[in-house]
Amino acid sequence: MHSDRFGLASCPDAASTEMDRPQGACEPANRTILDQRTFQVSGDQYQALLDLLDRPARDNPGLSDLFSRPDPWELG
Repeated sequence: MHSDRFGLASCPDAASTEMDRPQGACEPANRTILDQRTFQVSGDQYQALLDLLDRPARDNPGLSDLFSRPDPWELG
């Protein structure tokens, strides 16, 4: 199986022995979502994205609050 820089796994190679997927299902699925995960940018824009991704995470009080709440499906 291949993976890219961001950890998104692609389909196994044709020589793969994985039997848990219907044969040929992976490629059409990749084509269907390709426009949602691939975009073209200039070299400078790409470097800016990598720099942003490599920055340390900042404190986000709203996100911390959200994650501190119980899951809605567990209420009741």
